[in-house]
Amino acid sequence: MFTTLFRAAALGALLLLAACERQTGSVGTPPTDLPKNLRVYTVPVERAEAIHHALADALGDSGRVALAPPDRLIVVATETLQTAVAENLGALMKSAGPAAAATPGPVRLVIWVVDVADEATSDPRLQPLESTLAALRETLAAPGFTLYGQLSITADAGERAANNSAGDSRTKLQARLTPADGGVHAEIRIGADRMQVFTQTRLKFGETVVLAQAMPEGAGGGRIRLVIVRADLAN
Repeated sequence: MFTTLFRAAALGALLLLAACERQTGSVGTPPTDLPKNLRVYTVPVERAEAIHHALADALGDSGRVALAPPDRLIVVATETLQTAVAENLGALMKSAGPAAAATPGPVRLVIWVVDVADEATSDPRLQPLESTLAALRETLAAPGFTLYGQLSITADAGERAANNSAGDSRTKLQARLTPADGGVHAEIRIGADRMQVFTQTRLKFGETVVLAQAMPEGAGGGRIRLVIVRADLAN
């Protein structure tokens, strides 16, 4: 879509400029002999190829454009067309908004469902969460914690990524991951007994996040249940 937008805008500008160049040629200088200048434009790395091809199509025989990786476009064209190129590039950078984050590859998502214990218990399965739980212990006035369930999935993060699921007799997990800068956006649905949690959140790789703390009526009274999640690159 970005390429199409660029081509339409650039072609529109070039069509408007054609009359100007023909007028200049009518006083004795053929349009093909108009002096051409060289300019170098910096463009986003992730869009450089698309812009290069779109601009080459738009210029046609009226100019030349080459890509100097990773992010420089070298354009040879008349000064009038150079002005149009600069204006169109500037407008498109504003209208296109921020570039989509690159797909990170396989991502490992781990969730822990943790209950606050009545006694100062030490569950060795919670060792990876030691620093996170230490910070929560004082806030929640929790003597200790026990692990209710733990699940993990390894999935690709992409705009068309499907829901991924895992589960056992106690805990169910569904998750859909899309790329974000330094991590993923996650749509997560977790079921643990009568507790159902659905949330959308951004997860940075390597950070452990407490997503929810709730215990429904009739499923443990006022006990607190934590849902803790972490995302890491799988490779």
